[in-house]
Amino acid sequence: MPTSGNVGASVHTYCASYRPAWIWFGQLMRVDVRVWWARDITRAASPLAIGTDFPIESGAACGGDDAKLRPGGTQYDWYHVVYLPGAIRVNEVRR
Repeated sequence: MPTSGNVGASVHTYCASYRPAWIWFGQLMRVDVRVWWARDITRAASPLAIGTDFPIESGAACGGDDAKLRPGGTQYDWYHVVYLPGAIRVNEVRR
């Protein structure tokens, strides 16, 4: 999943990732969005914790989230996760 986050000079407190996929090519696209942040206040207070758990991969912060955040994953018990699937319809511009 491509990722991005609330990234300062060396601190980020949450991460977000998205995965687009065509349902009906050129007409309707599904986009899955996931946002996660630390559950434990002491872990959240450490500005480098999320950056350590999800290091930069391929130039994007918060990398390698997929397997780690699934039930049974290595970081599953440490983070709150909100997952939102949605659909985007393409509208033709007419003048």
